[in-house]
Amino acid sequence: MKMEQHRIRLRKIPMLIVFIIGIFMGIFLVKSEKSSLLDSEGMLDVMSLCTVQQFPVNNKALFLFVFIKRMFSCFALLILLYVSIGAIVCTFYILWCGMGLGAVFTLAGMRYGVKGILLIVVSLFPQFFVYIPAIYMLMYKRIRLPESVGIVVLIFIGCVAEAFWNPGLLQGFLKIF
Repeated sequence: MKMEQHRIRLRKIPMLIVFIIGIFMGIFLVKSEKSSLLDSEGMLDVMSLCTVQQFPVNNKALFLFVFIKRMFSCFALLILLYVSIGAIVCTFYILWCGMGLGAVFTLAGMRYGVKGILLIVVSLFPQFFVYIPAIYMLMYKRIRLPESVGIVVLIFIGCVAEAFWNPGLLQGFLKIF
């Protein structure tokens, strides 16, 4: 009964609103620090994009790195959802994700315009079409063994997409960038 109460508390928090607030916070942070972020050397500068375009990707090592990172986040969120401050921690996690997305989109848009925004969309495709349902299931569904296996399978598919499909898409997009 106690574990279910934490799930109910999380359901009452509108996570989409928290995520959107995070996006606006990320936009504000980039706008307030734009001079240091838009220097010739920095995040998403021409030199780093050329390196990404020409750098050979070790897909197996990337998969292992991404899988460990994503599974750690999944299990950490799953455990935190069942402790008393779990809903608060998960809310801040969603806020942090929104801030990151807002900051990266804003920086790319300020540096390259529409092409920069397309670059970020391509860098998130196709894995986030799999990660978003996994996060939804993780945060809003009552997790039992079949659901947890489904979440792990979704994260595995997302990691395969992120490690094997996305680098080729990103490198192909950077050739026409």
